[in-house]
Amino acid sequence: MEPDGLESDRAREHIRARRLEKLRFWRTACADGMPVATRHNDESGAAPLFFFHGDWDNGGLYMARLAAELPCPVIGLAPHLDPVPPTVRAMAQDRLPAILAAQPDGPIRIGGFCNGALVAYEAARLLIAQGRAVEAVLLVAPPSLNARRRYRGLLAGAERWLGAGPDAAPARRHRLVQLMGRLIQLWRLSGYSPAAFGTVLTRKRRLRAAARARLHPRQVRKPNEIAAEAAILHRRRALLAAYESAVYPYAPAPIPARLVVFGTGLDAAGRPAPGYDAAYDGRAWSELCPQAVCVPVAGDHYTCIADHVSDLTRAMSLALRAGPDAETETARRGAWLGPVLAPVPERARFSG
Repeated sequence: MEPDGLESDRAREHIRARRLEKLRFWRTACADGMPVATRHNDESGAAPLFFFHGDWDNGGLYMARLAAELPCPVIGLAPHLDPVPPTVRAMAQDRLPAILAAQPDGPIRIGGFCNGALVAYEAARLLIAQGRAVEAVLLVAPPSLNARRRYRGLLAGAERWLGAGPDAAPARRHRLVQLMGRLIQLWRLSGYSPAAFGTVLTRKRRLRAAARARLHPRQVRKPNEIAAEAAILHRRRALLAAYESAVYPYAPAPIPARLVVFGTGLDAAGRPAPGYDAAYDGRAWSELCPQAVCVPVAGDHYTCIADHVSDLTRAMSLALRAGPDAETETARRGAWLGPVLAPVPERARFSG
């Protein structure tokens, strides 16, 4: 017979697992039900900020608080779920009608988070190509690898070598994605110390073990619940693969617009990773656009939009108020945003 303490611990763990299960299903339902465009702060008369929230896992739940703390209307633009367009350009092109319908004239302000930041940048490029004025482009924790000259050079060389340009057959583009994926994995490894690499492997093993445990037939759950859980995990892996396939071959081009990058310098687990495409520190965007302003913000990739959202929105608000005439050198040093930022760990700081 098991001790009362052990039985109590197992009961609490079972309750916790069921709560997490309900949370996963609820988050999936939120993602499935999200509209293409969601309006916030409509009572303000200022020009709106179109924000690609990039949250295909939770339906952009963080947008309500982010928008509430910004001094202008915010129109949240959802990522694609089914189907996922094959390229970042196609994603941006598909969202242009929503932007133009909401603001048919006047300068456009646009931004995005994570993968949504890349789509926002490409949407800004497409709008400028159509002759529309883009007042500001705000990128929050964007993947930085695509903006690096070395990466864009490797991508161009791989396209020529494989004959896998933008208009190539899907099979050739797939080979390009596979090649760039392997190069990115090597790039990631180069950014980790041996100790950090060990931490990453341990974390991945634990996540995989937890996923296997949720699907184990010995779990005290009904077969249909296990099948639903398996469907959620399969869908998430498929979405991740689809977005990686779109992002890996994306090479952003310079744009004649005011670009402000808000970076934490830390990955999703809170580790500094200078060689990793998810370092989100913003420096690579200065390589692409020399006039880009890089602003350090508190938190890591996820907590900057959750625990530290007030610090982020104060920085974004000041960037929107600064206007196109802000002195570039002062802005690049971060001085004009310094007073509104919470202290950032030294390892997460960077210069423009």
